[in-house]
Amino acid sequence: MYSKTNIHPNTLTYEYINGKRDKDTAETVLNLWHSRLPKEVPAIESVVDLGYNGKYVTLLTPLVPYLDEYLSDVE
Repeated sequence: MYSKTNIHPNTLTYEYINGKRDKDTAETVLNLWHSRLPKEVPAIESVVDLGYNGKYVTLLTPLVPYLDEYLSDVE
């Protein structure tokens, strides 16, 4: 069962949900998860299988050391 979040088809999590589990980490952009961001934010998407009942967690780590400053540059 999925959460109420719509998973974008260009994400590792989407592939993981659909059975393609050959890798656990991939580069992505946070905008696939938060479309209201003012510019593309590079990130690492990691999927962790919890090992029971098909449960897993997706971790998103921005590749920008100071995310607030990065986003404020566009304002």
